[in-house]
Amino acid sequence: MDDVRGMGFVSTVEDGYLLTGAQLCFLSGADAGAIFCAHASCERDLAAMVNAAETGPRGWERWGLGPLVTHCIQHHGLPGVLGQQLLDLNESRKTLYHFGHSDAEASLARATSALIEDGGSEKLFEDFKKLNGREGRNKEVWRYAMDRVLEDKALAAIDATLRLRSWFAVKEFPGVDADRPCGCSGQPE
Repeated sequence: MDDVRGMGFVSTVEDGYLLTGAQLCFLSGADAGAIFCAHASCERDLAAMVNAAETGPRGWERWGLGPLVTHCIQHHGLPGVLGQQLLDLNESRKTLYHFGHSDAEASLARATSALIEDGGSEKLFEDFKKLNGREGRNKEVWRYAMDRVLEDKALAAIDATLRLRSWFAVKEFPGVDADRPCGCSGQPE
């Protein structure tokens, strides 16, 4: 493919596999896997765009999703709302993957506590009983609430990934020349 514009797919077959993996994980109830795959897919997509447009500063190849999002907002017109969704995905992944982020606002434990506070524990006990046909112990209802939070985060991760793909599908890339292989202009923006 000589032109990355309008393709909605700018990375490699592995990236497509990760997007499919995110969806399959979600459908199978492996919500953490869905978040990890969605994160990797988005990171690869944005890195491929920065690479194709040759706009990254020295060392950008070692960036993770957060710095890539910031760079793409500043240099490639990534919409702020989509950028925030991608940053939320990044936080969801970090709180699951890195030990030091367990106390973060976006951590699973804190988000579960917020769900219980916002929705009320009585409502969660009722929902658990409807789903399982029996009263739930505190620990079981906490686990049920945590599963709901993780499922919501996984769905948000997939939504962000698909929105990023949709943005790529209609994006015109400044500094990307359709007449050069890979669409690269050879000049930074």
